[in-house]
Amino acid sequence: MAISQDIWDKAKALFEMGKSLSDIAKETGISKGQISKKSKVEVWKKETMKQLVSLDVHNTINANEIRKQKETLNATQQEVYNQEFISLSHSLGLFQNSTQKNQQAINKIQDEILEDASREDLFDLAAISKITETNRKQLFGITEAFKDDTSDEDEEFVLL
Repeated sequence: MAISQDIWDKAKALFEMGKSLSDIAKETGISKGQISKKSKVEVWKKETMKQLVSLDVHNTINANEIRKQKETLNATQQEVYNQEFISLSHSLGLFQNSTQKNQQAINKIQDEILEDASREDLFDLAAISKITETNRKQLFGITEAFKDDTSDEDEEFVLL
């Protein structure tokens, strides 16, 4: 019997919530082996949704605290607050637009790297590798000061 996409979506959500393979298997009816295999093939990330929930709860708590503090402001303070809020929001929006454009450029470069890679290379993390921070800095013209390498030349390095 084929497993529906809805069941797989539930299995992935439970996995990302941090549930064990046994618990996921009980709730979805999918075997632990199938779940394990699919999670590895599709590179599911353990507890990512749990982290998102935690962040959301913290943001809600912070928002409530901010709202309470804002309620204590008089009309003049509220006006000054609103002006600063609009100014900072606008600045943040400009920064986010710039970041999105840079990320789009990086994504295009990664797509081209993947197109040139052979099928075997795709399973090698070194071939897929995301653009490192250094590569991003070089790509966008941000360079670091030269750092003299004073380490021993006999030192062995292990590639992961």
